[in-house]
Amino acid sequence: MLGSTTSVSTVNIGQLSADGKVTVNLTEAPADAPQVTLLPPPGSGCSFDGTSSGFPTISRFSRLYALSPQSDAYGTITEQFVSGAALNGSVVSRIYSDGAATAKGVVTCSGGNVDYDVTLRAGWNAVEYAYDGYTLSLHTPAPAARTKLVAKSFDPAVGVSYDLSRPLTFVDDDPVVVAARIYQDGGFSGEIHLSTDLPGLSVEPATLTLPALSGQGLRPTAATFLSGLGMKAQRLDTPLTFRYTGNGTGNMNATLIVRDSAGKQVGSSLVLINVMRPAIYASGPGYGLELLVGTSIKVPIRLEAINGFHGPVTVTPLNLPTGVSAAPVTVTLTGLANIDLTVSAAATAPAGSYPFTVRAAGAGVSWEFTQYVTIPQPNIELGVQYGVAEVTRGQPGTVAITARSTYGFSGSTTLTLGNLPGGVTAKPVTVQLAEGNTTTAHIPVTVSSAAPLGTYPITVTSSATPASATGTLSIMPASTSVGPKVTGHASSGSGVWLLTGSTFDPQTGTETATFGRYVNGAKVAQATVPNSGTRLITTRTGDLLTLNDKGTDGSKISTAGAQSTFTHPFTALDTPANTVDAQGRVWFLRLDYSGSAPTQSLCYWTMGSGGTAVTCPRNFGNASFARMIMSNDGRTLVIQSSQSSDAFRVATATATLTAVDVGGSSQVVRALAVSDDGSIWTRGSGGEYQLRHLNVDGSVQFVTFSSLNVENFAGFDHADSTKLWGTGSAGAELIDLAARTETTLPVRGLTWLQPVDGGGAAALISTSTLESTNWALASSP
Repeated sequence: MLGSTTSVSTVNIGQLSADGKVTVNLTEAPADAPQVTLLPPPGSGCSFDGTSSGFPTISRFSRLYALSPQSDAYGTITEQFVSGAALNGSVVSRIYSDGAATAKGVVTCSGGNVDYDVTLRAGWNAVEYAYDGYTLSLHTPAPAARTKLVAKSFDPAVGVSYDLSRPLTFVDDDPVVVAARIYQDGGFSGEIHLSTDLPGLSVEPATLTLPALSGQGLRPTAATFLSGLGMKAQRLDTPLTFRYTGNGTGNMNATLIVRDSAGKQVGSSLVLINVMRPAIYASGPGYGLELLVGTSIKVPIRLEAINGFHGPVTVTPLNLPTGVSAAPVTVTLTGLANIDLTVSAAATAPAGSYPFTVRAAGAGVSWEFTQYVTIPQPNIELGVQYGVAEVTRGQPGTVAITARSTYGFSGSTTLTLGNLPGGVTAKPVTVQLAEGNTTTAHIPVTVSSAAPLGTYPITVTSSATPASATGTLSIMPASTSVGPKVTGHASSGSGVWLLTGSTFDPQTGTETATFGRYVNGAKVAQATVPNSGTRLITTRTGDLLTLNDKGTDGSKISTAGAQSTFTHPFTALDTPANTVDAQGRVWFLRLDYSGSAPTQSLCYWTMGSGGTAVTCPRNFGNASFARMIMSNDGRTLVIQSSQSSDAFRVATATATLTAVDVGGSSQVVRALAVSDDGSIWTRGSGGEYQLRHLNVDGSVQFVTFSSLNVENFAGFDHADSTKLWGTGSAGAELIDLAARTETTLPVRGLTWLQPVDGGGAAALISTSTLESTNWALASSP
């Protein structure tokens, strides 16, 4: 019969004779075949580019299917070109057209194209056909083209069919018989074995022998051609008997599996069954049951009567694990019932997760399911209290560990800290735990003065159980208390100056301020001076200059605490830099309101010049410069606007100003530092892990880090110009520009960080309670 890859037509049936002759009389229209229009109709989503006449409906066939009179499928026959083909890999296709038409062009659709070059007459037509996976080509063959018939047999297979309009219904234990028809496709013959994939569903006969092919009456010259297709009827009609002994109820699907004598599957068929006999269904929680040793639990079991079952049902646990016991429970079942199965574990029951079987049986029927129970190992839940412990370098401390009894643990255990950083040791502590209780153990920790500052992961383990936990240990710098009040600070070479006290005499209107100089946390000098304001300036040698905000007098305090006075040129509106430059000059920003509009200038005063004359290299007019950052060597000063992107690099030796792009105003660029080579490092207010490096030649580089917590820069390290100090929410931040890494040094209550001579930084710390505030100094690293 005529066919394609997706359909067949039974209207024009042909014959395949023993001598290899194929006869198909195409006399009727294939009314049972799919029909399409030759060209796409409007609204189809396809387009035609070409010329055409007529608009017929066609049916297309690319092959013949060979079957026995009993509908056994043998194979396919295609008409292939021997010569004269215009298309690669083409065959002859038979097209039925309900009208004459021509078409030359291409139909384009989203799923593929059709290439036409055909002239069709009303009725049957022979057309050259080819398909490359995307484009279907149909051309009228050349008159001189020659073709041949090529047969291909189907792979040997067995098909089984029976009435699927209703399921096989089992109302009792009796079997169900169906009339089946077994087809031998591809010339299959020999022994087959029948089975199903549904437990409890069997089929008889389980073994059948299908007759072999016959070659009688075939011409010797055609035998090779026809033996692959076969001419003898190979269909077998036989009853099949199905029996169901399983526990399932209701409608179920199964597969009838056909295997050959070697066990290879050669066919399958769907089987529908409906079990209507009285039955029991039982179920439990399945997973999630925990049974502690020496205790009992109740396992809820749900029972359901199926198809009218009524009577006593006994629920019995089977295959229980070692040390676990449970007694059967009997209940009269009508409809639904819920029972509790009591399961107990002896004190010696081994820990683990175990399956066991629950069987519900009564009146000759039963149902089984698998239940799981877990017997947990008595254990201890550990944790570093609050997840983090803090200790101070050079001082003893403790790490608080919480230990909670779980799953019935009772007894003593030794807690040990592990993965400790260098310079830190801990002594194990033994605690006693009662069942269900929680205790807190404080493990003594010794921290050497050389222990590295930072936050490190640590572990805690238990000697009695496999329990373990992780936490973090923060090593804080040692600090020295400097009193309850600090209202000012300034750098001082290898140390810092702190304003720790002030007095006011209302009778004379005199103010005094007390300053202390601290090196490595120790006070090395102290001085009390009159009329000091909050503007503090450090000289290159570490001396401190204090300015009277209400006059032109000032005090100078040497690093040893000696005092002297001087006269300065600053008004209350001037903003001086906090350090003197390499030439001994004090740079400052001066606001002038004497004109019609305020102006701002950059000026400097040479300390020790014997006068108060100032030099102003640049008048900015109406400007808003606010930030002044000096390099460590005092040779470069950067000033930055608070409202615009204006910024200047100042060479202090020549007082030369160069406009620079630092990435925005001080509101945008939250961190800025100047290196001794005159380059400028900044970090913007965005969340990117990058620092911006502006070189002296104006080129810009972005240095990327895997993470970056720094929020403000304190300045470059005085001993290593590749290290940059800063502050962040977690404490002090030390940035290694060469390695592109950042180390967080935990300092709680950090208010000010100052790099010092010799390397490192001094950190000013403030700690407050409801009653008081204490200030302290720490050194990092």
